[in-house]
Amino acid sequence: MSAELFSLMQENGLNMQDVLIPEGIEEIAPGAFCGRNEIKCVKLPKTLKRISDVAFYGCSRLESIDLPKGTKEIGTAAFKGSGLTRIELPPMVAKIGSEAFADTPLTTAEIKCGCAGIAMFRGCARLRKLTISERIHTLPAGMVRDCTALRTIALPEELRRIEKDAFHGCSSLVNVSIPPQVAEIGSGAFYGSGIRKVILPQDIRVIRWQTFEECCRLRMIYLPRAVTCVETEAFYHCDALEKVCFEAELGKAVALEIGEGNQPLRKASIKCGIQRTQLV
Repeated sequence: MSAELFSLMQENGLNMQDVLIPEGIEEIAPGAFCGRNEIKCVKLPKTLKRISDVAFYGCSRLESIDLPKGTKEIGTAAFKGSGLTRIELPPMVAKIGSEAFADTPLTTAEIKCGCAGIAMFRGCARLRKLTISERIHTLPAGMVRDCTALRTIALPEELRRIEKDAFHGCSSLVNVSIPPQVAEIGSGAFYGSGIRKVILPQDIRVIRWQTFEECCRLRMIYLPRAVTCVETEAFYHCDALEKVCFEAELGKAVALEIGEGNQPLRKASIKCGIQRTQLV
Protein backbone atom coordinates (compact mmCIF):
# COMPACT_ATOMS: atom_id res chain seq x y z
CA MET A 1 0.00 0.00 0.00
CA SER A 2 1.46 3.35 -1.05
CA ALA A 3 1.25 6.97 0.05
CA GLU A 4 -0.44 7.82 -3.27
CA LEU A 5 -3.28 5.41 -2.55
CA PHE A 6 -3.72 6.90 0.90
CA SER A 7 -3.96 10.41 -0.59
CA LEU A 8 -6.57 9.19 -3.07
CA MET A 9 -8.63 7.80 -0.20
CA GLN A 10 -8.48 11.20 1.49
CA GLU A 11 -9.59 13.01 -1.66
CA ASN A 12 -12.64 10.79 -1.85
CA GLY A 13 -13.69 11.77 1.66
CA LEU A 14 -13.03 8.44 3.33
CA ASN A 15 -12.56 8.29 7.12
CA MET A 16 -8.83 8.57 7.74
CA GLN A 17 -8.97 8.22 11.53
CA ASP A 18 -9.65 4.50 11.28
CA VAL A 19 -7.73 2.83 8.48
CA LEU A 20 -8.58 -0.70 7.33
CA ILE A 21 -5.97 -2.19 5.02
CA PRO A 22 -7.54 -4.98 2.95
CA GLU A 23 -6.50 -8.61 2.95
CA GLY A 24 -4.05 -9.54 0.22
CA ILE A 25 -1.74 -6.61 0.91
CA GLU A 26 1.74 -7.91 1.80
CA GLU A 27 3.68 -4.66 2.17
CA ILE A 28 3.16 -1.17 3.54
CA ALA A 29 5.26 1.01 1.23
CA PRO A 30 7.95 3.44 2.48
CA GLY A 31 6.39 6.55 3.99
CA ALA A 32 2.86 5.35 3.20
CA PHE A 33 1.33 7.02 6.28
CA CYS A 34 4.26 9.25 7.27
CA GLY A 35 3.15 12.31 9.26
CA ARG A 36 -0.56 11.52 9.05
CA ASN A 37 -1.56 12.84 12.46
CA GLU A 38 -5.26 12.20 11.87
CA ILE A 39 -4.81 8.42 12.04
CA LYS A 40 -5.94 6.90 15.34
CA CYS A 41 -6.41 3.24 14.46
CA VAL A 42 -4.97 0.93 11.80
CA LYS A 43 -6.22 -2.58 11.09
CA LEU A 44 -3.52 -4.60 9.34
CA PRO A 45 -4.30 -7.63 7.14
CA LYS A 46 -3.27 -11.16 8.05
CA THR A 47 -1.40 -11.31 4.74
CA LEU A 48 1.03 -8.51 5.72
CA LYS A 49 4.72 -9.43 5.68
CA ARG A 50 6.62 -6.14 5.55
CA ILE A 51 6.24 -2.67 7.02
CA SER A 52 8.69 -0.47 5.13
CA ASP A 53 10.88 2.44 6.26
CA VAL A 54 9.09 5.42 7.91
CA ALA A 55 5.72 3.85 7.04
CA PHE A 56 4.01 5.29 10.14
CA TYR A 57 6.66 7.86 11.10
CA GLY A 58 5.20 10.76 13.06
CA CYS A 59 1.66 9.37 13.34
CA SER A 60 1.36 10.96 16.76
CA ARG A 61 -2.27 9.95 17.39
CA LEU A 62 -1.76 6.28 16.54
CA GLU A 63 -1.73 4.72 20.03
CA SER A 64 -1.84 1.00 19.30
CA ILE A 65 -1.41 -1.45 16.46
CA ASP A 66 -1.55 -5.23 16.31
CA LEU A 67 1.11 -6.74 14.08
CA PRO A 68 -0.06 -9.85 12.18
CA LYS A 69 1.59 -13.16 13.07
CA GLY A 70 3.13 -13.38 9.59
CA THR A 71 5.00 -10.07 9.81
CA LYS A 72 8.63 -10.67 8.84
CA GLU A 73 10.20 -7.23 8.54
CA ILE A 74 9.82 -3.81 10.16
CA GLY A 75 11.71 -1.02 8.43
CA THR A 76 13.90 1.80 9.68
CA ALA A 77 11.97 4.36 11.77
CA ALA A 78 8.75 2.61 10.74
CA PHE A 79 6.90 3.85 13.84
CA LYS A 80 9.33 6.51 15.07
CA GLY A 81 7.59 9.47 16.68
CA SER A 82 4.19 7.77 16.57
CA GLY A 83 1.79 7.68 19.51
CA LEU A 84 2.18 3.97 20.27
CA THR A 85 1.86 3.08 23.96
CA ARG A 86 2.32 -0.68 23.60
CA ILE A 87 3.76 -3.09 21.04
CA GLU A 88 4.17 -6.84 20.66
CA LEU A 89 6.59 -8.17 18.05
CA PRO A 90 5.44 -11.59 16.76
CA PRO A 91 7.78 -14.61 16.56
CA MET A 92 8.24 -14.57 12.77
CA VAL A 93 9.84 -11.12 12.57
CA ALA A 94 13.34 -11.63 11.16
CA LYS A 95 14.51 -8.06 10.58
CA ILE A 96 13.98 -4.79 12.45
CA GLY A 97 15.41 -1.53 11.13
CA SER A 98 17.13 1.07 13.27
CA GLU A 99 14.97 3.36 15.45
CA ALA A 100 11.85 1.39 14.48
CA PHE A 101 9.95 2.53 17.60
CA ALA A 102 12.17 5.39 18.77
CA ASP A 103 10.76 8.52 20.41
CA THR A 104 7.35 7.03 21.12
CA PRO A 105 5.35 7.08 24.39
CA LEU A 106 5.57 3.28 24.72
CA THR A 107 5.06 2.01 28.27
CA THR A 108 5.23 -1.73 27.54
CA ALA A 109 6.91 -3.74 24.79
CA GLU A 110 7.32 -7.46 24.21
CA ILE A 111 9.79 -9.00 21.77
CA LYS A 112 8.75 -12.54 20.87
CA CYS A 113 11.00 -12.81 17.82
CA GLY A 114 14.68 -13.69 17.66
CA CYS A 115 16.00 -10.29 16.60
CA ALA A 116 16.16 -6.68 17.70
CA GLY A 117 17.08 -3.44 15.96
CA ILE A 118 19.70 -0.76 16.52
CA ALA A 119 18.29 1.99 18.78
CA MET A 120 14.84 0.46 18.27
CA PHE A 121 13.44 1.97 21.50
CA ARG A 122 15.78 4.96 21.79
CA GLY A 123 14.21 7.90 23.59
CA CYS A 124 11.11 6.00 24.76
CA ALA A 125 11.11 7.89 28.05
CA ARG A 126 7.94 6.21 29.37
CA LEU A 127 8.97 2.61 28.72
CA ARG A 128 8.73 0.74 32.02
CA LYS A 129 8.31 -2.90 31.00
CA LEU A 130 10.31 -4.63 28.30
CA THR A 131 10.14 -8.38 27.77
CA ILE A 132 12.85 -9.92 25.59
CA SER A 133 12.67 -13.31 23.89
CA GLU A 134 15.07 -16.02 25.01
CA ARG A 135 15.96 -16.42 21.33
CA ILE A 136 17.87 -13.15 21.23
CA HIS A 137 21.67 -13.48 21.48
CA THR A 138 22.67 -9.85 20.85
CA LEU A 139 21.37 -6.56 22.24
CA PRO A 140 22.02 -4.07 19.43
CA ALA A 141 23.71 -0.70 19.85
CA GLY A 142 21.56 1.88 21.62
CA MET A 143 18.63 -0.53 21.87
CA VAL A 144 17.01 1.18 24.89
CA ARG A 145 19.18 4.29 25.03
CA ASP A 146 17.62 7.11 27.06
CA CYS A 147 14.68 4.99 28.23
CA THR A 148 14.73 6.88 31.51
CA ALA A 149 11.72 5.12 33.10
CA LEU A 150 13.07 1.58 32.66
CA ARG A 151 13.87 0.26 36.16
CA THR A 152 14.61 -3.42 35.64
CA ILE A 153 14.97 -5.85 32.77
CA ALA A 154 15.37 -9.62 32.46
CA LEU A 155 18.00 -10.48 29.86
CA PRO A 156 17.92 -13.79 27.91
CA GLU A 157 20.00 -16.53 29.51
CA GLU A 158 21.70 -17.30 26.18
CA LEU A 159 22.63 -13.67 25.50
CA ARG A 160 26.16 -13.43 24.09
CA ARG A 161 26.75 -9.77 23.39
CA ILE A 162 25.67 -6.34 24.61
CA GLU A 163 26.61 -3.72 22.02
CA LYS A 164 27.69 -0.14 22.58
CA ASP A 165 25.32 2.30 24.28
CA ALA A 166 22.66 -0.40 24.70
CA PHE A 167 21.55 1.00 28.11
CA HIS A 168 23.11 4.45 27.78
CA GLY A 169 21.17 7.01 29.80
CA CYS A 170 18.78 4.53 31.46
CA SER A 171 18.98 6.52 34.67
CA SER A 172 16.25 4.55 36.48
CA LEU A 173 17.75 1.16 35.67
CA VAL A 174 18.76 -0.13 39.10
CA ASN A 175 18.83 -3.90 38.65
CA VAL A 176 20.21 -5.85 35.72
CA SER A 177 21.70 -9.33 35.84
CA ILE A 178 24.20 -9.92 33.04
CA PRO A 179 23.82 -13.54 31.81
CA PRO A 180 26.87 -15.82 32.20
CA GLN A 181 27.24 -16.41 28.43
CA VAL A 182 27.93 -12.73 27.65
CA ALA A 183 31.49 -12.43 26.32
CA GLU A 184 31.47 -8.83 25.11
CA ILE A 185 30.06 -5.56 26.41
CA GLY A 186 30.42 -2.57 24.11
CA SER A 187 31.68 0.90 24.97
CA GLY A 188 29.20 3.10 26.80
CA ALA A 189 26.83 0.17 27.26
CA PHE A 190 25.71 1.30 30.73
CA TYR A 191 26.80 4.95 30.54
CA GLY A 192 24.76 7.06 32.96
CA SER A 193 22.53 4.19 34.08
CA GLY A 194 21.31 3.79 37.66
CA ILE A 195 22.83 0.36 38.33
CA ARG A 196 24.20 -0.24 41.84
CA LYS A 197 25.93 -3.61 41.51
CA VAL A 198 27.59 -5.34 38.58
CA ILE A 199 28.76 -8.95 38.40
CA LEU A 200 30.61 -9.43 35.14
CA PRO A 201 30.50 -12.84 33.39
CA GLN A 202 33.53 -15.11 33.33
CA ASP A 203 34.51 -14.50 29.69
CA ILE A 204 34.77 -10.71 29.82
CA ARG A 205 38.38 -9.76 29.07
CA VAL A 206 38.19 -6.00 28.47
CA ILE A 207 36.01 -3.35 30.09
CA ARG A 208 35.51 -0.91 27.25
CA TRP A 209 35.73 2.86 27.09
CA GLN A 210 32.92 4.60 29.00
CA THR A 211 31.14 1.32 29.75
CA PHE A 212 30.11 2.45 33.24
CA GLU A 213 30.90 6.16 33.01
CA GLU A 214 28.57 8.43 35.02
CA CYS A 215 27.02 5.47 36.87
CA CYS A 216 26.74 7.59 39.98
CA ARG A 217 24.98 4.90 42.07
CA LEU A 218 27.38 2.07 41.30
CA ARG A 219 28.81 0.76 44.59
CA MET A 220 30.23 -2.66 43.80
CA ILE A 221 31.66 -4.48 40.80
CA TYR A 222 32.92 -8.03 40.38
CA LEU A 223 35.79 -8.60 37.94
CA PRO A 224 36.33 -12.17 36.69
CA ARG A 225 39.78 -13.69 36.34
CA ALA A 226 39.74 -13.15 32.55
CA VAL A 227 39.76 -9.32 32.81
CA THR A 228 43.14 -7.92 31.82
CA CYS A 229 42.31 -4.36 30.77
CA VAL A 230 40.08 -1.50 31.86
CA GLU A 231 39.98 1.07 29.09
CA THR A 232 40.01 4.86 29.47
CA GLU A 233 37.11 6.36 31.45
CA ALA A 234 35.34 3.03 31.87
CA PHE A 235 34.48 4.12 35.45
CA TYR A 236 34.74 7.89 35.07
CA HIS A 237 32.62 9.76 37.65
CA CYS A 238 31.53 6.53 39.37
CA ASP A 239 32.12 8.34 42.65
CA ALA A 240 29.96 5.99 44.76
CA LEU A 241 32.11 2.96 43.91
CA GLU A 242 33.24 1.46 47.21
CA LYS A 243 34.18 -2.15 46.54
CA VAL A 244 35.90 -4.05 43.75
CA CYS A 245 35.85 -7.84 44.03
CA PHE A 246 38.46 -9.53 41.83
CA GLU A 247 38.36 -13.25 41.21
CA ALA A 248 42.10 -13.41 40.57
CA GLU A 249 44.76 -13.30 43.25
CA LEU A 250 46.61 -10.14 44.25
CA GLY A 251 49.42 -10.59 41.73
CA LYS A 252 47.09 -10.45 38.75
CA ALA A 253 45.10 -7.60 40.25
CA VAL A 254 48.28 -5.53 40.49
CA ALA A 255 49.09 -6.33 36.85
CA LEU A 256 45.64 -5.20 35.64
CA GLU A 257 46.00 -2.55 32.93
CA ILE A 258 43.91 0.47 33.92
CA GLY A 259 43.51 3.42 31.56
CA GLU A 260 43.18 7.09 32.48
CA GLY A 261 39.99 8.50 33.95
CA ASN A 262 39.34 5.54 36.26
CA GLN A 263 40.13 7.17 39.60
CA PRO A 264 37.05 5.70 41.34
CA LEU A 265 38.31 2.20 40.52
CA ARG A 266 41.74 2.99 41.92
CA LYS A 267 40.32 4.48 45.13
CA ALA A 268 37.85 1.68 45.88
CA SER A 269 38.53 -1.13 48.33
CA ILE A 270 39.81 -4.16 46.38
CA LYS A 271 39.27 -7.74 47.54
CA CYS A 272 41.07 -10.49 45.67
CA GLY A 273 40.38 -14.21 45.36
CA ILE A 274 36.61 -13.72 45.55
CA GLN A 275 34.49 -16.35 43.79
CA ARG A 276 31.35 -15.42 41.88
CA THR A 277 29.30 -17.81 44.01
CA GLN A 278 30.15 -15.77 47.10
CA LEU A 279 28.28 -12.79 45.67
CA VAL A 280 25.28 -14.30 43.89
